[in-house]
Amino acid sequence: MSISVADALKLPSFYGAQILAGSRGLDRQVRRISVVECPEFPLDANIAGKENHLFEDGDFFISSLYAIKDTPELLLDTVKLYNKFNSSGLCIINRYFKTIPQEVANYANEVNYPIIMVDWSVAYADIITDVSRAILSSQNNHVAISIINDILNEDDPENIMSLAYTLNNKFYDNIVVFCLKTVMCEESKIRFLIGNLNNIKNLYCVSYYDNVLICISSQSKITDKDIDLHINNIKNVVERSLKDYYIGISNSYESLKNLKDAIEEALTACKVSKITKNKVEIYSKIGSYQLLLDIKNKNTLKKFYNELIGPLIEYDENKNGKLVETLFTYVQNDGDIGKTAFDLFQHENTIRYRILKVKQLLGLTEESIKFYETISLAYKISKIIL
Repeated sequence: MSISVADALKLPSFYGAQILAGSRGLDRQVRRISVVECPEFPLDANIAGKENHLFEDGDFFISSLYAIKDTPELLLDTVKLYNKFNSSGLCIINRYFKTIPQEVANYANEVNYPIIMVDWSVAYADIITDVSRAILSSQNNHVAISIINDILNEDDPENIMSLAYTLNNKFYDNIVVFCLKTVMCEESKIRFLIGNLNNIKNLYCVSYYDNVLICISSQSKITDKDIDLHINNIKNVVERSLKDYYIGISNSYESLKNLKDAIEEALTACKVSKITKNKVEIYSKIGSYQLLLDIKNKNTLKKFYNELIGPLIEYDENKNGKLVETLFTYVQNDGDIGKTAFDLFQHENTIRYRILKVKQLLGLTEESIKFYETISLAYKISKIIL
């Protein structure tokens, strides 16, 4: 597993670091971190290869370059050697070198080899610890994603429970899952957020593709009051570093055998949260979205949508009646004529006329329940397909 050089530079020990050259190579992957001090120069490339384990693909080197402090002209050959064996970059501690020769910078820029400079007050151990932990976290997360995928592909309740304990052997039986979706958030911020969330008691948090899954387990049944408390705690942590996010919450279950259901429900509720623009959506309260989002063929939804309000679309196209806009605003305002008129800058009588026209075109003048059912369904489908 690995992290990019760009991700490494966001770690605490790299605060204030300078990119001296090779900035276009920051996507190189760091798989191992090594200290290279006091080597024999010039190095013999024939004995420094992978078969001797001195160099491995993805090595990120830290050095003060003490061995060549009096012969800086050797730095170019050194960088060329590191790049030859697919090193991910070089971090120079600025004790002996305050800058690098221009020819070295030119070469690093040409081959996109990152050269970073860090103040000599930063301990080697801090850099090694930060980078190693980040790599380990990346590895653990890949394992967790694999286990979660196995859970979602499993139908046997006993196997689901076994996989749940493999994911986290500290789980209690009672479980509820939150799914957090961030908007335009850097990976380093998400890792920091996950670390903070995992500090909350009885909470297990892991990155799952573009989402963050938060599993809350308890020895006792998880009540609605408990969920409200967890919502507040999680929002408090999230909002310290993020403004734009969506949260979906599953039903609570009294057995880890239902972990698959809980994860699926949280993922679905999170999708609805993004659709409705509500910060938090709970699966038990999303209504017909549960069914609509399960329809994989969007063409089916589009066809049904056109069948529901096709006459309104045609009327608007021919007469610019703005019936669809009025109707959806009416739904958003829970059928409140006054609020709808305010939002659309129209007189209330204008809104009443348009709603009556909608009923006439849909043939629902005398069927109030079906009318509200139809317009609510049409509105929800529009949020999915449009």
